[in-house]
Amino acid sequence: MSGTEYNIIGDTKDYKGCLILTCGKSEERAKEVLNCLLTNPTESDKMMIKGCANLRVEKADSGECWWNEGCD
Repeated sequence: MSGTEYNIIGDTKDYKGCLILTCGKSEERAKEVLNCLLTNPTESDKMMIKGCANLRVEKADSGECWWNEGCD
């Protein structure tokens, strides 16, 4: 699998660059998701991002994403 994917990443007290959510191939969609997490999170969102700071969108090469292994 090749191409670019966009993910929501955050930092915790102990770790930097933690994967919060995968958002697929649309940077625009990833930015929308990030905006929702920051401005109007659901209860599930709040649990998911608890303890995380510096939430951001980062892009990654699909072929290097461990969560795509075996998805060919």
